[in-house]
This record gives sequence, C-alpha cells and structure tokens, in this order.
Amino acid sequence: MYLAYGPSKTGYHNSPSNSDPFGLHGSTPFGPSQLALGDLYLILPGHGTAKSNCGEVRFAKACSDDACRHDHGFSLVHENCGRLSCPTCRDAAIDRATARAVERVEGLIDAYQREGYKIGPLDHCQLSTRPDDPLFTVAALSTREGLNRAYAHARSLLKKYCRGYGGILVLHPWRQVHLDGSECGRHDCTKEHTWTWSPHFHFIGFGWWVKSNEFYAATGWTYTKFGHGIKKRSDADESQRSLFNTLHYQLSHCGLLVEGRHIYDSDSRLAVPGTLELAQVGQVIRYVGMLSNSKGGYRVESASFEVQPCKHCQADMHTWDVVQDDSGSWSLYSDRGPLMELVEVKRWYINHRQKQTTISPDQTTGASRRSTSGAERLLAERSE
Repeated sequence: MYLAYGPSKTGYHNSPSNSDPFGLHGSTPFGPSQLALGDLYLILPGHGTAKSNCGEVRFAKACSDDACRHDHGFSLVHENCGRLSCPTCRDAAIDRATARAVERVEGLIDAYQREGYKIGPLDHCQLSTRPDDPLFTVAALSTREGLNRAYAHARSLLKKYCRGYGGILVLHPWRQVHLDGSECGRHDCTKEHTWTWSPHFHFIGFGWWVKSNEFYAATGWTYTKFGHGIKKRSDADESQRSLFNTLHYQLSHCGLLVEGRHIYDSDSRLAVPGTLELAQVGQVIRYVGMLSNSKGGYRVESASFEVQPCKHCQADMHTWDVVQDDSGSWSLYSDRGPLMELVEVKRWYINHRQKQTTISPDQTTGASRRSTSGAERLLAERSE
C-alpha cells in the first residue's frame, strides 16, 4: 500500500466520464469518489470494490504431526475473489498473477532453448514516453481503445528497435515522488510520498536494443535498463532481484482499468440490478514478441490431486475447522483430513505456423479451367 500525502498531482481533475462529462467530480489513483454504471476509471491495485465475502475465514491448514503443529502453528485460508482491484484480495491476486507469468516466461524460454534458439538474458527496462504524447493523457488511457493503442504503440517500438525481443509489458500511469517533487523509485523509502502523472512501461524480457541515444533521437522515448550487472545500488541485495520479485513489485502499483458494473451473482448467474462494483477491463500483463500468446502454450501431460507435504517436516498437511473466541483469536477445532491440491505436469511448446502462400492469377485460371473440363467430361459421360 502506497499512501499519498498532500495535494494530488495525478491530473485527474481533467478526466471526464459518462456521468461527469466536464470532469467536475474527478477521480484519483485510489478509486473514484462516485461510482456510475458504465464509467471507466484508471486506478492502482487494491483500490476497487470488494465482494461481500472477501476475507472470510474458510478453514485452516496445519501439519498432521502434533509436535510440528505445536512449534509452527497453523495458517488460515480466506475467501478470495482473485481480483487485483479488490482491497482485501489484492496481495493474493498479485501473488497468483506473478506466479502464472513467471511460469509462462520460464516455460517458453525453455521450449525455445530445446529447439536450439539463442535467447538473450532477461532484462528489466523502463520505457518512458514523450511528455507531450497524446496517446498517454489521462483521458486517452481511461478508455479501452486508448489503453490498447498505448500498448500497441509500445509493442511497435519494441518490434522496430529491439531485435529478437520477447517478454512482458506492464503500464504504470503514475510515478511516486517525494512531497518536494524529487523522484524516489525505492520501495523501502520512509519519506512521505505522493503520486504524479508520468506514464511509462516496464518491459521484463530479452532482446538486443539499439543504443539509447539512437532510440531517443528516432522516437522521443527513453529507456533505462535495470538488472544484474547493469544498474546496481550499493545497499541492494542483488540476489533478491529475481524475475518473481521484480514482476511482483511492478504489479503492486500498475495501472488498472475498471468499469462500474452491476454485481454479478455467481449462484444465480445473473447481474443484480441496483448494485454497483468496479470490474477490471482488459489485461494488465501483456505478453509480447516471442512470448506473446500466439507464439506458444502448454499441454497438460498429467493432472492429479496430491496430498501436500509440510515444508518443515515433510509430513502430510491437513485441513482443519476453526473456531473464534470472544477476543477474536482463532484456534483449531477438528481435523478434516489431508490437504489435497491439483498438481499438473505441463510441457511448454512453440507454435510453428506454416506461412500462407499467395496463389497467382495464372494458377487460379488453370484450376478453374481444369474444374470446368472435368465437369464437361462428367456431363458427357452421363449423357452417353
């Protein structure tokens, strides 16, 4: 959670919406002050609306061994809607989205290397737009079409100026700064901060870039690389700068496009009239280049439910019913049996699509003549 102190510098006072066409009410990265059906808002993760049962305790997980359970206790399992915009389930949703993205990146890279492709090292790059770029105004990025155009433009720059690229694109509409306006860029900073409108992309992937000065001269954009051996801080632990940790941090303050909709009742499978919630629109993580959705995927070779082992003693994990006392503390009540989870063995593959051949006019004319002559022979045989 990143708090903003002092006046907002987001630029949202100029952002119109369906219910507020002149931008009088405004909005912030922390969610709109007023919700309207069909309106679109650009917000930070965790600043949308929660479901009525989000965060409710379902059961507990604990080791089946009494001594291990006594030493290490148990963990509660809560209801989770899996949405990045949910203020209750935000952290769990980021964990899940990060794990799935890392699995895809590592799986496809392994598939390419099995086929003999040379894949460069993974880099973390920040792509900053021109300050006057009309594609990256608040109004432009607050629509589905505008957001897709922004991603498409960034993808076109990668295609032209980064040879053999592939990776993940994440949009950050805001940048965190100190109250005096100086830039921060550190997740462990203890100073007071606010958010300022400064759209930029984070590209996590591989590729061979042109020189940064040539890139700026041709596009007006700038890129900065972060990662092992490129940009280090003396007080930073480089061993912690993994793909998972890097992407997890980027998703913690990315831009989410949400829309005011009626609450969906999963039991009746109907939208409930008279209710409103913020539902996410589009994808936050965009796969590009050699890692795009059309370039490959996976096949599930086997799937089975398996008992999960304890990370401390390797004994079976169990699920437990829990009770809450008057002080709010939870305690185990009854053992429900082993903790079973679905385990899938996946094999990632690369798509090899055949190029579509263009048929020349001479070939089509010859084919039509052959078909006509064949039809004439068939009619002649039937008449005989």
